[in-house]
Amino acid sequence: MKKKQTILLMLLVIFATAFSATVADVFMLNGDKLPSNFLTEEISFVTDYGLFVFPVEYLFEIQFPEQGKGVTELWTIFGEHFQGFLMNERILIEVYDKKMEIISAKISKIAFDKEKIEAKDFDFFLYLRNGDAFIGYLKEEAVGISTSYGTTELKYQDMKKIRFEGVGNVLSKIEMRDGGMMQGIIQNEFLPLRFLSDVDLEIVPDMIDYILFMADIQKKTREPANNELWAIVQAGSFMMGNARNDREGSDNEMPTHKVKITYDYWMKKHEVTFDEYDAYCAATGKTKPNDKNWGRGKRPVILVSWADAMRYCNWLSEKEGLVPAYNLSSTLQDALGNQTTDLSRVEGYRLPTEAEWEYAAKGGHLFADTKYAGSDKIDDVGWYDKNSQQKTQEVGKKKPNALGIYDLTGNVAEWCQDWIGAYTMQNETNPISTKGGSKRITRGGSWYVMPSLCRNSSRNSEAPDNRFQYLGFRVVRTVVK
Repeated sequence: MKKKQTILLMLLVIFATAFSATVADVFMLNGDKLPSNFLTEEISFVTDYGLFVFPVEYLFEIQFPEQGKGVTELWTIFGEHFQGFLMNERILIEVYDKKMEIISAKISKIAFDKEKIEAKDFDFFLYLRNGDAFIGYLKEEAVGISTSYGTTELKYQDMKKIRFEGVGNVLSKIEMRDGGMMQGIIQNEFLPLRFLSDVDLEIVPDMIDYILFMADIQKKTREPANNELWAIVQAGSFMMGNARNDREGSDNEMPTHKVKITYDYWMKKHEVTFDEYDAYCAATGKTKPNDKNWGRGKRPVILVSWADAMRYCNWLSEKEGLVPAYNLSSTLQDALGNQTTDLSRVEGYRLPTEAEWEYAAKGGHLFADTKYAGSDKIDDVGWYDKNSQQKTQEVGKKKPNALGIYDLTGNVAEWCQDWIGAYTMQNETNPISTKGGSKRITRGGSWYVMPSLCRNSSRNSEAPDNRFQYLGFRVVRTVVK
């Protein structure tokens, strides 16, 4: 009898799940927001590499292009990213107990009321050359490879990484789990895969950038050490620059322009302190920077150059078993050690880009339209020339911003990744300034300057070799999917 009751209960749960509508916010091009029950059950989506049908239960967000332009972007609850064209001309929703059929071309975004899920049971992480990323299972056990010294078949279970470098019959570099390395031509015309979102695909190898296998991925997706000291900044969009039209704003904060960040990242809740930097110096034999007799401990480290900050980031990465973010020529590199400007592929700790810094200061995905990071009143959140006693203060003594991040306003200016450059009106995605120049961006103002230079949109720059008593840094790390 108990067994029958259990089966009946399971059927009721399945029935309830199958017929309950997904909750979503539908944003229209005209600015309307429609909290709704999403009644369309599947989304048909065509890409360069296949036609997919996504059950809505796996979708996290859909972003539509400007009317008549670009492609639609889709994210699943597992963090998978697809670019293509929506085939559903209309979407059925229920708004305030009334069914409504909406023309898809009139929608700007659909945000489903779901939490992202950390994938734990899977075979691979696959990254395409167009930036799309998938997680899933391999439907075959091995791949054929022809080398200069013979042809063989390699089992996926023995692999750590595959980097695809050729076109057509693909030249690949394969790293094995036992430390072996092999280069050769992939013999398979297609690689059959299944994604966690229940989509099957036979993909042509020359569309793939690289594949990381499960053992390697688990290392990359783990949280930073002392996770309570880090804030998660979720992907999203914002208006970069002096969007508030603050009267004290400078010309270099204009024109304002839309910036989209497509990956999540961790940002340290406080600036790197003397305690933390001194530990690095002790471990590496570096000379400890002067503290101007103000004290060390939890005060932000000062008198460090851009390169000093970069080397600290690499040390922190190596300490946690991550591939360092910077190579020997101080250029960003991905998890395979290849030079890159794609921040979503950088595994190690690094300096924030100017866009990442400003997005976080403005509250990131919890956007707050305040002049300073967390308030319109600078004394609530920052140390500046009139309240600092003309020196740095211990981190975390003022109020944090919406993300729980301290001292983005004042205390010390913070080195950023980018070289200084002028803004344009063009919309940008994951921007990073890689053009060499004479100065690197610094952000946030400091104890030394007036409030107008501590605003969220205020920009400054310094020669990367400079070391000043008002200049320190903060660390970020991409959430590598």
